[in-house]
Amino acid sequence: MTQSSFSYLIFKDGATINAQNGVNGTIDFTGADAATVIQSAIAALTQGGFIFIKEGTYLLNSTLLITKGSITLEGQGRERTILTLPSGSTPTVAISVDGTGTSGGIYNITLRNFSIDGPNQTGTQQGIKVNTVYRSTIEGMYVSNLGSHGIEWITGFYNRIVHCHVENLGASPTPAHGIYLHNTVNASEVLHTHVRACSGAALRIETATDGVAVIGGSYQSSQYGIQAGQMNNLHLTDIYFEGNTSYDLYVAPGGNNLMQFLTVKGCNFADAVKPGSVYLDHVISGVFLGGHAANPIQTTSTCDNVFFLDFIMPGSGNTLNGTNILLRNGLSLQYWNNNVLINEIAGGGLALQINGQQGDISVQTLTAPGPLQQLSERTRWTTGADTSKVQILNANLEVDNILQFTTTPAAGVNVAGANIRVGNIKLTTFGGIPSTFALPNGYAAFGRSDANLALFYNDNGAIKSVILN
Repeated sequence: MTQSSFSYLIFKDGATINAQNGVNGTIDFTGADAATVIQSAIAALTQGGFIFIKEGTYLLNSTLLITKGSITLEGQGRERTILTLPSGSTPTVAISVDGTGTSGGIYNITLRNFSIDGPNQTGTQQGIKVNTVYRSTIEGMYVSNLGSHGIEWITGFYNRIVHCHVENLGASPTPAHGIYLHNTVNASEVLHTHVRACSGAALRIETATDGVAVIGGSYQSSQYGIQAGQMNNLHLTDIYFEGNTSYDLYVAPGGNNLMQFLTVKGCNFADAVKPGSVYLDHVISGVFLGGHAANPIQTTSTCDNVFFLDFIMPGSGNTLNGTNILLRNGLSLQYWNNNVLINEIAGGGLALQINGQQGDISVQTLTAPGPLQQLSERTRWTTGADTSKVQILNANLEVDNILQFTTTPAAGVNVAGANIRVGNIKLTTFGGIPSTFALPNGYAAFGRSDANLALFYNDNGAIKSVILN
């Protein structure tokens, strides 16, 4: 690095901290207190500039405050340049970038390649707080061992958090978030960043925020992996989740607010102890493309137009409510509820379970390979299900017992166009003569009519019977 490439060079000489002028080489500021020396160098940058902090550990007894734009604060590497905070409650934040005192905020701030290390997770100290700052970057940072949020960004457009590592924040029950974006942090990105061990969410986004892309990285061992509140346009790609005590992805904008446009592509929701991998509430227009969830998926009845395409779910425990929920080419087995369109569901085990469904359910292509698996293990309805609104179209089913599909409360299901191969026929009890829905055309079944054993047959829509005793 040439002398003229920086505005100020911060370095240690024994116990003394120096700020060397990058233009003329003089030591403009010196002293034993690192925060005072670095703050003096920041204040001298009236037109912006570049402050480079050489290798070393620097104790911050007060907050570093940036209130002007076009300033870069860079270390020699996050394992080499370390800013530490003392024990206690002060300073409340290590670095504050505050544009609230400038009309329209401030622009072009860069924090890069150093660490912020707190004394413990039980206090109230915070790593980085950014407010009303635009077109700025936090890159290559390591933030750890604090009682409050690692990186908090309040208001700003076109910002980036890149290749950062945040961990060991907060102590339950006080939620400390690894990265906390809120109050109109729009058109911004979190890229290839790893966050773990936070008492709150590893990444929380909320409050009138629009347009955040999270690409790569991991969000682990926190209360939530990613928690999204009131916002729109959240895009998640190639993210790894593991070990979160609640949901990996929790989207709930609250009240009558809606989350519009959620995309989740190629994400891996790995196994952990928690109620589920994904929880969606008030999500309008969402798509999960590829990826895998080891724990159940839940959508509430307030969701609309949510598609799961080539997305692998667990074999049980999923509760998909809402309007126009579509699954295509999933390899797993689902629980569905309310106005669901299911397209091309395949796999072993339970293919379809409906719990107290009230809306319309349409299965376009249901493949339930055998050999000779009971249809009762492929489709189930619990008490309260309105099976007159269920359609199984173009199905390919191999079953032991067709009557498992037609007994109460599953009577009334429309299986038009289905190709059902019956391995054998078993005795099944009807409450009376079966309907044409209960016994498809061309099928025969044993049952009971009143106290009599009978054989029922659907002859082109007419139910005929023979009393056997």
